[in-house]
Amino acid sequence: LAAMLEHLNEDALETLALENRADAKAGRQSVAAAQAKLDGARNDLSPSLSLNLEPDRAIMRYSQSLENNAAEGQLAEAKADTAQAQISLNRLEIQIRQQVSDSLRALRRAYSDWVMVNDAAQQMDVVVIDAQGRARLGVTDQSDFVSAQNQRANIRNQLVNVRLQFVSSLAALRLATGTINPEADKPESLAAKFVSPDIHS
Repeated sequence: LAAMLEHLNEDALETLALENRADAKAGRQSVAAAQAKLDGARNDLSPSLSLNLEPDRAIMRYSQSLENNAAEGQLAEAKADTAQAQISLNRLEIQIRQQVSDSLRALRRAYSDWVMVNDAAQQMDVVVIDAQGRARLGVTDQSDFVSAQNQRANIRNQLVNVRLQFVSSLAALRLATGTINPEADKPESLAAKFVSPDIHS
């Protein structure tokens, strides 16, 4: 798991997010629609040439819209809509990249906390066993053993919390990259995959 997290490529995750996320797809569709409207407005403003072939001659006709002012107004509006759609998409892409970066950083930090608390829990197990043995032999008071048990219980509670934080961070990253499936990836299924104490595998 540690190696997998270390080799997660932020640029690749950002590209994945831009390709997968519904809001990014919608943004690109808005730009495409605005561009199509702009192309249509330009075509309406442009003069047209038509060629008619008759048995004894060829007739070329030149025509231009008499409503030139209206066409120019539509063109200006289409240009503004296209520019606004592109600006919105650029802002969205920046936001998505930042979300992916923040989520990946949080995931790695959550894993680091998990490792640290898990190591502390394993060390505390040894302390409890040692305290229990000493108490049975009468070397230390029974209260020392109880105190060690309480400390272990606190650390185990912390361990549960950092595991849940890791799961939450993983879900946040998948949400940021558009790879989470709300139907298939229930919280309990994610937790079942990532709450195992064996975090060094």
